Amino acid sequence: MREIPSRLDRDRNRSRIIGPEAYVFPTRKRYDPNRKKRSTMRAVKSLAGGLLVVAFTVVTVVMLFFILMESRSDTAPVILGHRAYIVRSGSMSPAIDVGSLILVRNVSPESIAVNDIITYMREGGSSATTHRVVGIENNGGLRFITKGDANIVNDPIPVESSALLGKVVLSIPYLGYLIGFAGTKLGTLVVLVVPGIMIMIRQILLLVEYSRKREHAH
Repeated sequence: MREIPSRLDRDRNRSRIIGPEAYVFPTRKRYDPNRKKRSTMRAVKSLAGGLLVVAFTVVTVVMLFFILMESRSDTAPVILGHRAYIVRSGSMSPAIDVGSLILVRNVSPESIAVNDIITYMREGGSSATTHRVVGIENNGGLRFITKGDANIVNDPIPVESSALLGKVVLSIPYLGYLIGFAGTKLGTLVVLVVPGIMIMIRQILLLVEYSRKREHAH
């Protein structure tokens, strides 16, 4: 009599042919061990793309705001309660390089200490200066002895407390160059167009990926 293989034997034979790496579920869907990894990579790429778009948008908004405020008045733009200046001299290099954007917080003269970097108006000057405090005098009035890090000697005239504009709390290298470029006609066009193109490309890629997912689902 011919022996009829049992269901268990048939399942064993099938597993030998298919192999452990391609196990067939009862739903007949092929198991892919790399599916989870690819899904994680897609999520990481999507998150990175989103963060890049957000970063470009924030930088664009800041630059446009800076340009608008600078064009409307002769005073420094105010960002989150801090005055913003573009460094155009190398006297504070390497701590603050030319082309950096600095944020200056308004503080009381009494809170300034030696080694702080301050921004002030020189006597008779039309633009602000940013130097480091190397000494403090308090004989008949509070005055600050300042010096640029790249300079050999101290500034010749102490800074009166009334000339103090604030203390430097943040320096962002090269951002001043970008803002200066954004102030030109070409720069304004680039600042507006590049983030817009990036956002459009990202949306197109998301639509393409969504369409592929729907096709695979069917």
